[in-house]
Amino acid sequence: MWTPGSPVLDEPITKFGFALEDWCILVVVLIGGFFVLPTSILGRVAALGLTVVAGVGVYFGKRGKPPGAIFHWLHIKVWPWLPGVFSSHLNQRYGPG
Repeated sequence: MWTPGSPVLDEPITKFGFALEDWCILVVVLIGGFFVLPTSILGRVAALGLTVVAGVGVYFGKRGKPPGAIFHWLHIKVWPWLPGVFSSHLNQRYGPG
């Protein structure tokens, strides 16, 4: 039995418009929010709200860019002091520039 799929084989697999890298960022924001914010109901709601804001930011920040662009940007702007951790060549699926 055939299942519907993308006719292009080199497209990333997405769920609800987010690729695996995007989901990793959102999970880190959610778990970080749960640890940093208070353990009350209001703190949990604030963590979920922060995750939604991060999801909107990732969605609009990545729009029109190739897969791996968010990790590449984070490696250049946010993590230059961590060489070898979150290395840009691991997730870079497009040319520099």
